[in-house]
Amino acid sequence: NDIGNIYYYMPDYENAMVYYEKALAIDPGYKYALVNKANVYDINGQTDKAIEYYYFATLADDSYLSAHQFLGQMYFTQMEYEKAVKCFNKVVELDPGYVWSYYYIGYVYYNQGEYEKAVPYFTKTIELDSTVTDAWYQMGNQYQYLAKYEEAEM
Repeated sequence: NDIGNIYYYMPDYENAMVYYEKALAIDPGYKYALVNKANVYDINGQTDKAIEYYYFATLADDSYLSAHQFLGQMYFTQMEYEKAVKCFNKVVELDPGYVWSYYYIGYVYYNQGEYEKAVPYFTKTIELDSTVTDAWYQMGNQYQYLAKYEEAEM
């Protein structure tokens, strides 16, 4: 797996895959190799395979936060919002201080036109990390869509 990471950062994804596969031949449930392999599939535009391997990593270790977050982001980009929210909620369960899961849940509700539901997630994002400028922007948008103009000026 570590040799695969060297190739990954070169970037030489073909050789990286060879070493991730070798690691998985030794231990098919090795969560890091599963996620690394998913990352390569994602970079190569093989979304279905990326989702499959992120999912395998969650099965290998249900407490592996990164696997749930990456899987959620893949579902988000595929507009499979219910599955995405489930993944992001798992991340929140694992680490209530992980800012990006709140952000993405807010974004799911925004994309679904559920602006009132989006506000608390963007608010939580800002509470955890006030430098996430897009959360400020999106929260202002939600208030604008809800015609709550005074709140949008905060």
